[in-house]
Amino acid sequence: MRRSVKMRPMISWMYLLFISSLISCAYCSLDYSSDYLLDCSESALPHEDISEILIIRPIDRWVFLILGPFAIMSTLFIIFTFIKYPTTRKQPGDIILAISISDLIMCLHWIISSGYAVIYGVGPDQDGAFC
Repeated sequence: MRRSVKMRPMISWMYLLFISSLISCAYCSLDYSSDYLLDCSESALPHEDISEILIIRPIDRWVFLILGPFAIMSTLFIIFTFIKYPTTRKQPGDIILAISISDLIMCLHWIISSGYAVIYGVGPDQDGAFC
């Protein structure tokens, strides 16, 4: 009996993710197929067209801006734990630290690029650091 009580929150999260994926598929708002991939270095398109292609979708902008700080706080907590407690410096703690640092860098990139897209309304420049 106790096992089923503990599984209820996980099942509700899985149900929520399933429903949200069905809704996004129904509206086709998250179409991430290979048709949208772009190699900036080999493109013959003008800068204006590339910045329009590289713009972040509105739902992604707000998800990155809202959930990004929580991800940064959790990775900083892992890094702080690694520094404060010497027992975490053994295997696999060093691997977890490296993954946390790379996740921190990625979250910072997502927040900065989402903020750029929200403020200016365009994608990054072809010669810029984000491309």
